[in-house]
Amino acid sequence: MFSRFMFYVMNMKLIWKDVFASKTENGLDVHFEKLGNEFFSLYQTLQANPDVHFSLTPAQQLQFNQFFKKMQTLYVNIQEEEIISSVRRLGLIAYRIMMIFSALRIMEDGEITSNLYCNDTDFQNTLDMIAILVKHSSYVYSQIAQETYKPKPKHKKEQFLENLPYHFNRQTYVATALSLGITDKSAQRYIKEFKDADIIQYDGHDQYTNPNAKNPQ
Repeated sequence: MFSRFMFYVMNMKLIWKDVFASKTENGLDVHFEKLGNEFFSLYQTLQANPDVHFSLTPAQQLQFNQFFKKMQTLYVNIQEEEIISSVRRLGLIAYRIMMIFSALRIMEDGEITSNLYCNDTDFQNTLDMIAILVKHSSYVYSQIAQETYKPKPKHKKEQFLENLPYHFNRQTYVATALSLGITDKSAQRYIKEFKDADIIQYDGHDQYTNPNAKNPQ
């Protein structure tokens, strides 16, 4: 069931908001009723027309497959295999979001065609959203309580990858590993697995690149 959800973790801010600051004659009920009527009008328009077939362009299909293949490879290497169902489900969710974005475009241009292709902007925006959502899914997955109902820490391998800088060498990755309680031997194995899975790049002469670094430089 975990894979059927999208997760987004929001850090709580200990700031008290002035509950009387908003001065409006119309409340949220009026606002959402107006939005509902707009979308209901779109729904009626779509219902009155023949079925619309939605698809991605060949170039988008190629990018879509490459994006999720890379994501699946990354998370199967830094998490347990069970996370893969979430990655694959996000592929389906991404496609549905693209469909929604494309349908909403009809409200802008009023054009309804039997074959509807995703706008490149909507396509890229969706992938950008998924790139964030998968990180939140991974975080929540790591926090799910075990049988002892204690928070589950991030996998050592994932912590190791996250703490590697954009450019690094053996001395750097060994120091990073030791700071996380990972042995030199385990660090070498992780680096080899990351390299074989094309998660990191070996630039030669004891130089590596980590495209997943938090602050690429």
